[in-house]
Amino acid sequence: MHRALKPGGRVVINVPGPESAAFAAFSNALENHVSPEAAEFMRAVFSLSDEAELEAILTRAGFRETLVEADVTELHLPPAQDFLWQYVRSTPLAGAIDKVDRARLAALDHDVMKAWRAFEDPQGMRWGQRVVTALGRE
Repeated sequence: MHRALKPGGRVVINVPGPESAAFAAFSNALENHVSPEAAEFMRAVFSLSDEAELEAILTRAGFRETLVEADVTELHLPPAQDFLWQYVRSTPLAGAIDKVDRARLAALDHDVMKAWRAFEDPQGMRWGQRVVTALGRE
């Protein structure tokens, strides 16, 4: 990233993590009903959320000025059933899901919906997701 920036340029990285309870339930259901690889993809989404690690990455990349902060963002999402399948279809999980039979898909859906009931409200779902923002300046 550093080499691609013009002099004085900066980079901003925004990553979620660690995995929230809602996504942990999703990862577990993927592991149980789809494949360990699908679950690993889901967990990888949240794997780069340690502030010290992000700061070290920016420093090793040649950024002199760095700032890394974490905060919790409240997510407002569609209803659980809609969000589950929107998320699956918009990620590489779609390929793994396409190989799964109807019974396993139904079991996945059941387990995720059961876990996500705790996050539903009349407008959809909401939960607090920790997000780390890292800034680096050349």
